[in-house]
Amino acid sequence: MTTTVPEAPSIKELVRRYASERDEPADLTTTSLSAALAGVAESRSILGYLAGIGLHVTTISDLRRINDLEGEEELAAFEVAEGVAVSVASANAWILFTP
Repeated sequence: MTTTVPEAPSIKELVRRYASERDEPADLTTTSLSAALAGVAESRSILGYLAGIGLHVTTISDLRRINDLEGEEELAAFEVAEGVAVSVASANAWILFTP
């Protein structure tokens, strides 16, 4: 028997799935992980925050570990077709990190 793994949704599908009718459209920032690590992307601050709570991000795979952080309620990571999307709950915002 063959098991098929569902394809990751696109970022647009994911944002639409988590939006409610009363929400304003979510802010979406797209950046490459290498730009964020180099400090040239505005999403650099989230990487600093993660490092401060013990998650040092150096690869796209590291972002997936956000969901494993005990007590982290503000951020959630999702695999999407384009890379890894990080939801910032209080800001109604998404950051798409591409490889």
